[in-house]
Order: sequence, then structure tokens, then C-alpha cells
Amino acid sequence: MDAASEPLVEEITMIGSAQVCKTEILKNIVAYYIAHDPQKILILEPTETVARSFSIDKLEPMIYSNKILNDKILIENRRDNTNTKLHKVYLGGSLTIVGSNSPNALAQRSVKIVISDDIDRMPESAGEEGDPVKLAEQRTESYSLLGYKHIRFSTPTIKGISRIEKMYQKSDQREYFLPCPYCNHFQTLKFERLQWEKENIEQLITELSVLQETVIEAPAVAQEYLKAVRPDFYESAVNLLHYLALRRHDL
Repeated sequence: MDAASEPLVEEITMIGSAQVCKTEILKNIVAYYIAHDPQKILILEPTETVARSFSIDKLEPMIYSNKILNDKILIENRRDNTNTKLHKVYLGGSLTIVGSNSPNALAQRSVKIVISDDIDRMPESAGEEGDPVKLAEQRTESYSLLGYKHIRFSTPTIKGISRIEKMYQKSDQREYFLPCPYCNHFQTLKFERLQWEKENIEQLITELSVLQETVIEAPAVAQEYLKAVRPDFYESAVNLLHYLALRRHDL
């Protein structure tokens, strides 16, 4: 995340297994730029369906639960389409979310920052236009002297064929080092080095069960408030309730 705000860094490639906070890192990068350094941003997802799901399930709950972001982004306006599920406008910039299978959407806007998410699930070509990642990153050409950014995320698929693997091999392949709590020797985290204490695991399982029940019950508890929500915002409101219920617990 620090590299994403470093002016001299133009390309970032993150390769990692599933469910290791890649989406949270992506969201934090977006939130930073909206709040502190407004720019035109393009997020590329494998399909338009995934793009819409990302907006509803991940992006909008973050925006609506954060006063700074909520104040900066204009409320959705159905008349002029200023803000939609896939396009958000804020002072100094905008955020557009597109599917890699939509070549027309990839060619519409010039942007400074392109974030490509889950690259290995994208088609090799957007219609007959070519590699969707390259098409999206070409949108930054007008910012070539102003510090564009190409940020790429993905879980790798087949070794030797994986696109994110090839991109990572072309990078400096830096890793995150942490000090050992006993000798302060800096090392990367390895799963086989984790030490488990049975009592702590049992306590964590209990806490997670309580958390799961709380999250599931949240919409029912707030049913009177949900009745006042417009039908086209209902799903986002439920997602927000789940998110807020999650945030109330500290595991």
C-alpha cells in the first residue's frame, strides 16, 4: 500500500493465494486516492458481473460507512448518471469499474491509475481488441509524464502459464519482511513456522461463531429501517449492515 502512493513507482504487481487480503489492499488504495490525492481511477475486473458485484459488496459498504469518503463522493443521480454502481465521481477525479470482456468500456476514458484485479481469470482478449490489461493500461498514456500507475493483483493459476506469474517475474519481486519476536532477525512469513495453541484456537472458533450469528441477524434486527430503503438500494443496505456488524467485533 505504501508503494501505491509513492510518486516514483509506476508498476506494482501482487501475486498471492486466495483470501489473503488482496481485495482489502485494493480498497485501501482506492480510499487513499479519493480522500488524499484525487485522481481518475479505472478498476478492471474479469467480467462486468464481477465488477458490479465488487461495487455492491465491497466498495459501497466501505464508502457509506466512512464519513470522509461519503462526503467526497456525490450521491447517485439517476437523471444525469453522474454516479452509478460502476462510475463514481468526486472532486478532482473519478472511479470507473469495468469488466475485461467489455472492449468499449476499456476505450472510453483516460485515467491516471489502472488497477487490474484477478488477472488470471480474465480472457486473453477483450472481443477482438486484444489483451484487456494492456488495453486498460493504454488509458494512462496521457499521464506518461505525470506519474501514472499500473497496479495488478491476482491469484496465480497454472505455473508457467499464469499471466500474473509472468508479470511478477518481470518485477523486482520484493517481499514483506517482519522481525522475529525473539531475535529480531527479519524474515518473510512462512506457514510452516506458525505455532498453534489449542486453547487460543478453541476461543477463536467460539468468537467466530458468535460473530457469524451477529452478522446473519443484523438485517432482521434492522428490519424497520430496511423497509424505508428504496428497492434498488436494498442489497447495498444489507451489505452495509453486515459490514457494520463485523466491525463491532475485535478478534
